[in-house]
Amino acid sequence: SVLNQTFTDFEFIIFDNGSTDSSSELIKSFAQADNRIIFIKNKKNINYTENLVRGFDMARGEYIARMDDDDISQPERFEQQVKYLDSNPQVAVLGSFIKVFGDSGMKSWIDISDSDELEVALNFFNPICHPAVMIRKSFLTAKVKDNAHVLALFKKEESELKKDEDHLVLVNPSDLGNLGNSYRTALAFQTHDIAVIGQGADIFSPKAIRASMGAFFHLRVKRFKTFEEYIAKYPRTYYPFMLNEKAKRLKDIVFKSPCSLVFGNEATGLDPSFFSDNAVFIEQSKDVDSLNLTTSIAIALYKKFTLKS
Repeated sequence: SVLNQTFTDFEFIIFDNGSTDSSSELIKSFAQADNRIIFIKNKKNINYTENLVRGFDMARGEYIARMDDDDISQPERFEQQVKYLDSNPQVAVLGSFIKVFGDSGMKSWIDISDSDELEVALNFFNPICHPAVMIRKSFLTAKVKDNAHVLALFKKEESELKKDEDHLVLVNPSDLGNLGNSYRTALAFQTHDIAVIGQGADIFSPKAIRASMGAFFHLRVKRFKTFEEYIAKYPRTYYPFMLNEKAKRLKDIVFKSPCSLVFGNEATGLDPSFFSDNAVFIEQSKDVDSLNLTTSIAIALYKKFTLKS
């Protein structure tokens, strides 16, 4: 459907994300017949968002149109969207209504076209369908510090954690800002695998993603219903950080990798059942009752990071 567009002046960047069927050969045959196609074959399956970011970086056109391999565009889609964006320079992101096909029983959730209503709706759900989007490339690359508005499009896709890497484990986090800051802190100290336990904060919440300042897209994040489920899948030494003075002092701990650093809810901390010989207490002044969650994570990860360095 892309090659059949009535608007023909475009480059067509296609990623093969580690397919094991004949997809690669099929795409190559199209690329040989049409020089607009730029074919990228990944050596292995990588995160969906990483592919998206790479595609955005490679794109040379004024506008970027999104498509997934299981979607179809009407022949006039590009023509109509380019014409609208050319005529409305104040618009940075343009979507469209969609029609759902197949036997899934799913119905379209796209029913808003007013820009003010879209801005409100974005606080509650995604009212824009990715494969219907056309974006100004300049909007994605703008370097603006003052009163800037940023839109991120990404697939809500959990990642498998690496078994041979250290993990940050967050048990029942509830504050979205803290969750996003935890993402950023983990990346700063080279911890790329995060397990979130319980049904608390949404790991994909726009507020958490914003607070991470892009760090989320460089991490592997996965949810688990219980800590028992997590540790059964990733058996390892774990260090629960607790407000219990019977725990070992952080300065005396030598982390044994691969390991997990476990932190509790911002308000209640970890349940006493987590206490073990590996429990850790971060020494602090008696002038405060506890440290902020992200501060505690930063102190612990800095200690682990400097030991590895």
